[in-house]
Parts: sequence; C-alpha cells; structure tokens
Amino acid sequence: MIFIPLTITILGFFRPVDMAYRGRTTVADTHEALLTSLLGSYEKRVVPQINDTHPVDLSLGIRLLGLIDLFEHEEIMETFMYLDQMWYDYRLEWDPSKNQRVHVIHIPVDDLWRPDMTVYNNADVDMVSMNTLAIVFSNGQVYYAPKTRIRSRCDMDLTKFPFDTQQCVIKLGSFTFSGQVVNLTLLPVNMTFTDEYMSHKEWSLEEVTSELSITTYACCPEKYQHALFKFRFKRNTVYYMQVFLLPGVILALLVPFQFLLPPDSKERLTLGSCLLLGCILMITLIQSYLPDAHPTLPYLVQYYGVTLIWVSISIICTIGVVNTQSRGRRTRKVPELVKKIFLKTLKKLVCLGDDAYYPLEESEAVSLRSLEKQSVVTHADSPRNAEETKMERDMDEILRHVTTLVMRTAVTDSHCDAHAQWYQVAMVLDRVMCIFFTAIFVIYTCAILG
Repeated sequence: MIFIPLTITILGFFRPVDMAYRGRTTVADTHEALLTSLLGSYEKRVVPQINDTHPVDLSLGIRLLGLIDLFEHEEIMETFMYLDQMWYDYRLEWDPSKNQRVHVIHIPVDDLWRPDMTVYNNADVDMVSMNTLAIVFSNGQVYYAPKTRIRSRCDMDLTKFPFDTQQCVIKLGSFTFSGQVVNLTLLPVNMTFTDEYMSHKEWSLEEVTSELSITTYACCPEKYQHALFKFRFKRNTVYYMQVFLLPGVILALLVPFQFLLPPDSKERLTLGSCLLLGCILMITLIQSYLPDAHPTLPYLVQYYGVTLIWVSISIICTIGVVNTQSRGRRTRKVPELVKKIFLKTLKKLVCLGDDAYYPLEESEAVSLRSLEKQSVVTHADSPRNAEETKMERDMDEILRHVTTLVMRTAVTDSHCDAHAQWYQVAMVLDRVMCIFFTAIFVIYTCAILG
C-alpha cells in the first residue's frame, strides 16, 4: 500500500510532460524520419563514388592513447589509439532547414558503407576495434573514430640496448580498393590524446610522424595507397643499468683482482670459476630479451662475451702461475734469464721491492743422495787407529750423525730457497698480469660501452 502513492506521484510527474508534447514533432521524431529517408534505400555494400574519375576521399589519422608494450623478443608493438576516419557519402546529405535544423545525427557504423581499413603489418589476424557510432553531418561527411588495439610487427635494432631508441611503423590502407576508388589523405597527427594518454614506465614517446606511400603489385596495374604512421620510442635505462650494466662492469672489474691473491691460494680458481658462471648467467638472462636469430648483437652482450673470454684466459693464466710457484717444490733452479727478467727487472717495475738477496744465485741445488755420498766419503777417509777406544768410536758416530743432520738442513734450506725464488717469480707474474688485465678492462669497457 505504501507503493501506491509513490506510483501515483511518479505518474503525475511525467503525465504533464507527455501531454505537453502530444501532437507535436519532437527531435526524436525528426531523427527517426531522417534516418528512414536516408537509410530506406541505402545500400551499404556500394561504394559512394560519384563517377570513375572522382574517388572517395578518405582522411585518415590517429590519436595515440598509450603504448601497451614493446615486446623485444617477438618484435611486436601493441598500442591503443583512436583511428580517425572521415569520408564523403553523397547519399547521406540532407537539408537541415527541412528537418528542424538538425545538422548532425549518429548512426551505427554497421548500417553504413565504411572503408575496409587494414593493418598490413598486423601481428594478429584482425585488429580489435570498439564498434562505435558514426557521426554523420548534413553535408554528407561521415566521421568514424573507433578505439582500436593494434598489435603490429616492429623491426627492432637492439645494438645499443639498453640505451636504444626504437622506431616502429603501422601501415594502414584499404585492402581491396585502389587509389582510383578510395583516395587517402592524412589528418594532422596528434602525438598523444592528453586527456586519456597512458604513459609507459619503460618507453617514452619521442615523436609520431605520418606519410603516404604508393605501391603497385604484380597482380594488378592499379596503384594502392598506404598510410605509414611512424612512432619513435626511447627506453628508460634506470632499471637496465642496475640489472645488466652494473653487474657486467663489476664482473669484468674482478678479473684482474684475482691476480692479487697469493700464488698458492686455492681460492684463485674458485673466484675465476664464479666469474665465468656469472658471465654465462647474465648472457642467458639478456638472451630472453633478444629476438631469436637477431642479425646484430647488442654492445652489452658483446661486452659480456669479451668478459667471458678474458675470464677464461685469466683462469688459464692462474693455472700457469700456480704451476710456476710449485716448481720450487721439485727442487728446480730458476734459470738465469728468468731470474734476470723477473727478479732483477720486473720486480722493481711492478712495485714489489728491490730485493738484492738471491740465495741460489751461485750455488746448485743440493740433494740428499749427494750429501749421503759425501758423508760416506768423509767417514771412509777419516784415519782409523787400531787402538781407538770405545769413546772415540762413539764420538765419531756422533759427529757422523751431526754431519748428516747439517747436510739434511742444508738440503731443506736449498729446497726452501728454490721454492721462495719461484714464489717470487709467480708474484711478479701475478702483478704483471693484474696490470695487463686492468688495462685491457679499461680499454674494452670504454670501446664497447663508451
């Protein structure tokens, strides 16, 4: 019962309005009559061409709403935009003075003829468009601007990745009508539709240009027109500098530092192996951003490749240094030429001091076997008296053992001296290679990333 007064109130509110316009011609009635007269015998499958010498003028333009993404691996650009189209259809003209001064009407575009606009470099079979109304003016001009999502092919040049600028093209045109039927013209390009433009975090829009191209196909003598809309995007590099560039420089910088470890350190090869695995991991990670079988390699990938080579060479050099410092354990004497080059010349040049003491400079390495022979000879040559006492024999035995101990100490000292000399040679080698690898690091870093 409560709803009955409310219903009566609502009916009472609208009833005077209905009664006020009863018997009069409303705007809706005018539009209905106008649509009936325009579309009553309208055939949307027929091109609104007056004659063979006057093609339908189609003005084409875009208003970019935003870049969805640039897919580097697939080389695809995905965008949202308004695709502005304007053409003249003489069958849709009317006299506004005879139709209550109605100058504009909105008609579903499916009821009208419209050009078969196609994205020639589309990555999908069809482009996705919002089916909106077309605006028809009394002079026969039709304006149609659907909101469109386009996935188009984009040939990317990633040589300067991540400091790259990409230029992508959207190629639009009629798929079946030549320039003799539909004549393309370009509307002024709007870089962005500022009220609805969606900025992209990775790419910033630098420029949008448009131009017309004419193509003649082998199958047909007619000339086909295409509108080329070119977009230039610049990559924001902050993320990539932290993820790819900075780790690459640090990995390359650590290569010469492994030669500052002691020559007998077991962590030298461990550090080199970790650097090698780090370079391989980063190259694999960057590969996920690159197109398959891309004709050119980015400078950053080349940088990682050079670093990978130098890490491998540094591991080989490290093995050589470890082998050099271990030669002293095999009681091999340092050759005079090596001693002159490394211990008397390079040692001072690489700031390892000027040590003038070289223990085996004038003596040969001694072996236990030679000392034992010497001990036996000494013992045999010592005069023996037939009447020596037991104490004398004991003293001789003690002297013989003392001599043996002295000889053994001399052998051990000679081995340590040989090992120390080879160790110094290894240290000089390490310092030379550290300087050499540092210079190479600076050179190829400036040459590739500079």
